[in-house]
Amino acid sequence: MGYESDGQGLSVGVVSPLSEKNNGTTERSNHRTPSRALRVLVLTPDFPPTVGGIQSYVYQLCAHLPDAEVVVVAPDHAGARAFDARQRFRVVRTASRGKLGRLSYGVFCAGAVGIGLTGGFDVIVCGHFLAGVPALVLRRLRGVPVVVLAHSQEVRARQRRDLARRVFQRADRAIANSEFTRAVLMGVGVSPDRIRKVNPPAHLPNSDGLGDPEGARRRFGLGGGPLLLTVSRLAERYKGHDTAIRALPLIRSKVPGVQHVLVGEGPLQGFYARLARSLGVEAVTVFLGRVEGADLAALYSACDVFVMLSRESRIAGGAEGFGIAFLEAGLMGKPVVGGRSGGIPDAVQDEVTGLLVDPTDIQVVADALVRLLTNPGLARSLGENGRRLAAAQFAPPRLAGIFREVLLEAVAQRGG
Repeated sequence: MGYESDGQGLSVGVVSPLSEKNNGTTERSNHRTPSRALRVLVLTPDFPPTVGGIQSYVYQLCAHLPDAEVVVVAPDHAGARAFDARQRFRVVRTASRGKLGRLSYGVFCAGAVGIGLTGGFDVIVCGHFLAGVPALVLRRLRGVPVVVLAHSQEVRARQRRDLARRVFQRADRAIANSEFTRAVLMGVGVSPDRIRKVNPPAHLPNSDGLGDPEGARRRFGLGGGPLLLTVSRLAERYKGHDTAIRALPLIRSKVPGVQHVLVGEGPLQGFYARLARSLGVEAVTVFLGRVEGADLAALYSACDVFVMLSRESRIAGGAEGFGIAFLEAGLMGKPVVGGRSGGIPDAVQDEVTGLLVDPTDIQVVADALVRLLTNPGLARSLGENGRRLAAAQFAPPRLAGIFREVLLEAVAQRGG
């Protein structure tokens, strides 16, 4: 597959079917598909094989983008070579591993500009605003439109807030992952007519079946009692894991055999373990660390309720921009309890696919979890609704199609 420019513009082909409006509804699109594949350069500091919500969001859009030639520029990581070899698109790795520092960020930017100058691309997509720096350089040099994905916390956080604001204000299009993130972008001066919403797609390996819940319980030593499951990194207080642990004694007074299983790694694990010990629930608060693939699908299948009580932090700017883990639980037919905050209402429909609660009220949290643990009919109904919604509204091909419409819109505005 070649990436050198053939000197052709985007000539007109057939009419493309559907487009997402600013209010989230769909309408017949006026943008027409090019007669050749759309050439897309994706610059992202967050990409598999590293694990996280942004990584999953960017990857699913790339993997399902229809009628496009995609090149991804991302930092190098352990296992990247094997991962890249399995993809249908090209991945260029810059010589940096782990978290981007000043030197590795400079290498990433230089690599991005180098690929962009030689590739003949129609549009540049930034998986994070930090990739907007080399993207805007390329736009100035080559006139290629720039589309930047927004996830909320990186715009709200004080660190680099000015840079984030400048990148999003100058981008041709900003893609918000939720209505909450759309409001965050408007709050830093991004024009509403340049913001489009594209929710993260739902995807979980081996989620087409029920996995092996009994096998997962045996493998991880979880016994046969009711299970609450949380899947999230243990690195930010705003995720609300402390609230779930504080609610556990109240829950156990009504559901004595319940356990809370936390999947994920991070520097706050010690704090959460000490908190559980101080509340007398250390034995039933289980930290499993990093779990992936079929094992993660099996744990979702084994749990009775998925819970993540993210809240909005005014001090550090932390907030859940969307909450992909809620969709992962939905794919496995599980009811969810989420904090009524940030972009979570985009992922969870209250009393339809789960329950939304005040993430700072321990009693309200406990009551909601007890309600689902003691009412299997309600839990089953919410879980089935979640499965249907995740498989339809949040299907990767559907959302990648909407994503493509945004890219075509940016290209058309720049004159094709």
